[in-house]
Amino acid sequence: MEKYSIETLIPLNSVYHAAHRVLESDVAMANMYKAIIESSRTDDRIQAGDILELTTQHGNYFKDAHIEKLDQESNRWTVCEAPHTPFIWLNDTKDNIRCSTGGGIWTSVPNNLQLIGKRKKLFKDWGHCGSCADGAVAFEAEVNVWEYIEPNRLYGEYTTKDYNRYYISYRAGEKGNPRHNNTCRYIGDDFTFANTDDYTAWLKTFRGVEFQGNWPNQVVVFCYKRVEKLLPFEEYNALDLPIDTRICNGIIEVKVFYDDALRTVTEYRYTNAGGELEEKGIKPYVFARQSA
Repeated sequence: MEKYSIETLIPLNSVYHAAHRVLESDVAMANMYKAIIESSRTDDRIQAGDILELTTQHGNYFKDAHIEKLDQESNRWTVCEAPHTPFIWLNDTKDNIRCSTGGGIWTSVPNNLQLIGKRKKLFKDWGHCGSCADGAVAFEAEVNVWEYIEPNRLYGEYTTKDYNRYYISYRAGEKGNPRHNNTCRYIGDDFTFANTDDYTAWLKTFRGVEFQGNWPNQVVVFCYKRVEKLLPFEEYNALDLPIDTRICNGIIEVKVFYDDALRTVTEYRYTNAGGELEEKGIKPYVFARQSA
């Protein structure tokens, strides 16, 4: 087992080192915990501090959920979906750890999960200076990674592991005009669409799939993930890819590559400046509009 030294522990503890200095006693503590954590892991038993790759009923995917403790009465593990770095201490027999972390949301999972691998995870405990500001020492140890996919998922195979997810609300009156003096009919998580044509062009561009939302005028959309890459003009010009348009300080030209295996749309551009295309009346997502 590879052990920490002062030199290798400092990069994980730059703030601590600036405030208190990493000492040999901190290194000894980190190595003690690392040895106990890694020697206590077995392939047939879930343990405190392990990682859970969790997919919820609502399609939420958490790659690094934290397994905290086993509730003996229900025989279920308490799990933090998006945890902070957990504080740890030794159990009563000194051969394993216990954990306490913040974060959210908290849930529970059965005590019979599928082991899918091992991965390094960050832990911490108070250093030689004790409980004080910036006084925790962080270190990594390899733990087991388990998987749990909740049953009866609302959107089938569609999850945030492979897709982006958006909640889109349709806010228009009987004649299709926006309500309450709003300029947009479709309101998303971080964007808006002025009319149905704009929304449909975006949906088609990112190969979106709609599901009924939480109320009648809402849909849940799962779509391909967007990847943006800025290139020198010579490299951009040499790309043999379809041309499309996007919004970036105005309407700009991009070249696009669809990766159906990774569910991504990579957008290559050579500038962040828009304007010229708008003067010609060109809109974003022109490829989808032309192929409608």
